[in-house]
Amino acid sequence: MAEITMEQYQRGLRKYPRLLKREALKEMNDSGNTIVREARQNHNFNTHSGALERSIQHELDRQEMTLTVFLDDRMTTAENGNSYAVFQHEGTYQGYKQSPMAPSYSHSTGASGIQADHFLWTPYKTEIPKLVKRLEKVPQKAWREAVR
Repeated sequence: MAEITMEQYQRGLRKYPRLLKREALKEMNDSGNTIVREARQNHNFNTHSGALERSIQHELDRQEMTLTVFLDDRMTTAENGNSYAVFQHEGTYQGYKQSPMAPSYSHSTGASGIQADHFLWTPYKTEIPKLVKRLEKVPQKAWREAVR
């Protein structure tokens, strides 16, 4: 890194917190987009309307700096008021008959139930370590930009 003047250093100190937060949020948002894209593309369930894929969302809280990846139940709620998204993701156990969903969906009343398809957990588990590595580089990146 080239030498910086005292003026650049002082200006950098004022800009650094804002740039640090901006860069961290950018990395978090990129990871959220990656997780959602991977989950929508790589699943084992058969889609009919595409509602379950569209229900895979992420939300970035810029104040708390938290990333939440979730299934939006509003898009996957059946006429009986229950969401089927959690059943596709978590599956059901053998002989599953306790769900209020079971009478509505013949494939959930079979002897084997619904096999778990962790389409959301799988990309989450692979992306988060990558995000952590990128976040470790954010302070240096933000500082370089602050003193430019």
